[in-house]
Amino acid sequence: MERALSQKAAKAAETMVKLATVILSKVSPAKVSLDSLLSKEEMEIIPMIIKGPLVHFAAKFAAYEENAKEVIDSGGIVSPMVDDIKDVTKEIGEAKRQSVLAGQMLATLARSSQ
Repeated sequence: MERALSQKAAKAAETMVKLATVILSKVSPAKVSLDSLLSKEEMEIIPMIIKGPLVHFAAKFAAYEENAKEVIDSGGIVSPMVDDIKDVTKEIGEAKRQSVLAGQMLATLARSSQ
């Protein structure tokens, strides 16, 4: 009985590590992209209605990334992870749409200042 519980716990930890790895592989590139966009000088003149969600997603993705690393480092023991990868994927999609909008605005501003 005890051995079965131990195997079940090990399987759950392994599943959490796999989920954390997937989340890390999806969130890290999106976070880098957002950080790069937000670090541009021109972002200072972008309205908060566009920049705000980008800042929000960048902070959220940083938290996901940190949490995923903790789960992986602990071997799946620490697991206050997101339960559904679909939620993370949806947020990444929303962040990409906002990034495109901000990029278009930056391009328009660059053209108008020439």
